[in-house]
Formats: sequence, structure tokens, C-alpha cells
Amino acid sequence: MKTFVIIFVLTVLVAYNSAVPANKRDIGIVLQQAKNDAEATTVIYGNNIPGHEAEILHQEFNKDDHGNYNFAYKQSDLQQREETGTVVKDEETGNYTLDNVVGSYEYIRPDGKKQRVEYTADKEGFKPNIIVTDA
Repeated sequence: MKTFVIIFVLTVLVAYNSAVPANKRDIGIVLQQAKNDAEATTVIYGNNIPGHEAEILHQEFNKDDHGNYNFAYKQSDLQQREETGTVVKDEETGNYTLDNVVGSYEYIRPDGKKQRVEYTADKEGFKPNIIVTDA
């Protein structure tokens, strides 16, 4: 089971790093120009732009005595993530082990579209569902 957890964590990291270009990963700044009602939202990306660091708007983490957990966060740069991990008790050893993980994350892509990845990870592997919509 430890191998499953390690493989899962590595898979999530690889998926995240391949989904978002490294030079655009840190901050997505959304600027709205109000010249007229028909003007669209402009999305600008950059790293370490002074005065434009992403703020955490919401975060939570909960864990019970057995190891079941859930966490979520939402940032001002429109990134957000949530995840729930469920454990089961091994009747032979009495130990609790991670059984499955369900979650999602989303962000604004460089082309201005919103990408949401909903995933499940269990004994059958990592199963993502990628949804792309207009931001």
C-alpha cells in the first residue's frame, strides 16, 4: 500500500507539472478593463510580479483518527483544489491503509480557458477526467 501512495503522489506531481508550463505556473493575473460592456477579460501570466502575488481566499484541512482526510483551497488567481482520502482497516493487521483518493483541481490555462481535472486514485490506478471550458 505504501507503494501505491508513493506512485499516486508521483503521478499527481507529474500530471500537474505537465499540465501547466513551468514559467506560467506561479501566478495567473486576471485584469478586467471596463472601457465598455462588450470588452472581454484579459488574462496575463507572469512569475513574481511585485504586488500581484496570489492570495489564499479559502483553505481547510480535516483528518480523523483513522487517517481519512479532506482538504481544499482556493486562490485569488483562480486556482483551486480539493481532495478526499479514504482509509480502510486491514482486519489481519489492524492497520489502516489508504484505499482511495478522489479530488479535483482547476486553473486558467495560458490560452485563457479554464481547465478542471477531476480524478480518482485507487487500486486500479490514477483516473483523471479533464474538462476545458471558457473562463
